[in-house]
Amino acid sequence: RDSHRKPETNVLKLRLEPTMTINENWTAHARIDADFQKDDVSDAVTKDISRAWTEGQYGKFNVKLGRFGTFSDASHGLVMDDNVTGAEFTYAPTEAWKVKATAARTAGLADGIVRSADNKNEATYWAVEADYANGKWDAGVGYHNVGATYTWQDVNKTSFHVVDLGVGYAFDKNVKLTGDYAWGPGLN
Repeated sequence: RDSHRKPETNVLKLRLEPTMTINENWTAHARIDADFQKDDVSDAVTKDISRAWTEGQYGKFNVKLGRFGTFSDASHGLVMDDNVTGAEFTYAPTEAWKVKATAARTAGLADGIVRSADNKNEATYWAVEADYANGKWDAGVGYHNVGATYTWQDVNKTSFHVVDLGVGYAFDKNVKLTGDYAWGPGLN
């Protein structure tokens, strides 16, 4: 019976997210991940500083610099939910409205579909989004550009563009209904 049993792997993840105040406007952040893995063959420990960035807040303007997590707010993460290295600028003229611009490099995008010139799984990424959130409703629209060599329908491409939009309604703090759509009208 044991000969047909799949090997078991257990992983314990420890994630630390330290924050340090630099001055009245700037803070420094990091995310340190440690995975403790045990399987039928061996034990392994992997450690990684997956994020390290500074964040500045000047009134209604926010800036992030370094390696941080970014998220396509307009479509509730449908287009982007990954770590990037670069800069992100957010301007919120009111509590309801927000405009965000991101310019960065990303690794791991599309899990091997996107390749740079030196055959690394990385790409340039930039995006602009406008989002509205008021009470239980939220809505947004965004434009994303990913630049890297990749294959689309057996043809090598150098970049692709994605437009996304989304709307959401929160019934309460535990239940939210969202509808999101993304399309790539400008495959080059």
